[in-house]
Amino acid sequence: DLFLPGDRVIRKRAALAARGVPRIVVQLIQSELVLLKEVVDNSVDEFVMGSGRKIDVTVDYSTGETSVRDYGRGIPLEKVVECVSQMNPGGKYDNENYQFSAGMNGVGTKAVNALSEFFEVRAFREGEFSEAYFEEGRLKSKRRGTCRTREPNGTFIRYKPDVKVLKNFKVREEHVLRRMKMYCYVNAGLAVNLNGRRICSEGGLSDLVADEARFEKLYAPFHVRTKTLEMIFTH
Repeated sequence: DLFLPGDRVIRKRAALAARGVPRIVVQLIQSELVLLKEVVDNSVDEFVMGSGRKIDVTVDYSTGETSVRDYGRGIPLEKVVECVSQMNPGGKYDNENYQFSAGMNGVGTKAVNALSEFFEVRAFREGEFSEAYFEEGRLKSKRRGTCRTREPNGTFIRYKPDVKVLKNFKVREEHVLRRMKMYCYVNAGLAVNLNGRRICSEGGLSDLVADEARFEKLYAPFHVRTKTLEMIFTH
């Protein structure tokens, strides 16, 4: 296996996951939240770095086909293929580009690519675009050019989980909705449009406590938010 291309290893391991692996691990691998999280995490990183305040997410709950469009800086046009098909090509941990990072561009998205029936990525930067299309992790086409219409900077990704390797894959609407809400709770000001439904939290963790912890509290929540830290206590 060490000599197989990375996407082949990922696909093979997912296919063999049901053999001799604890059930909880199999469920994690085949969870819709794992694939969606890996894509959305990169978009959230852009928001954290001050680029782009909204993310558009579309999910077909019957097929699992998903698209994510953020309005950050966009993947560098010359690195679009590398960032979704080669391990560790990005610069998130070089020169302190990212102080905090939820996603690992080129690692998480590579796994999603390898585990998808098809995977499409398109980056927009200053009126230009670069796109690539994959099937089962294999590059089928790529193109670069000038946008015909005005297109904001950012990245668009669309994929469909491959049921040949993720045999018990299911997309649960309530799980996806809760995950998007949690992104907004811990990233105050971020707006996620999920299938046309706008999700946003200006209060951050205070909104989380108000919405999720509705028990009678002995004292008002103690909430602190700085540039690098947010915490809340209640009882």
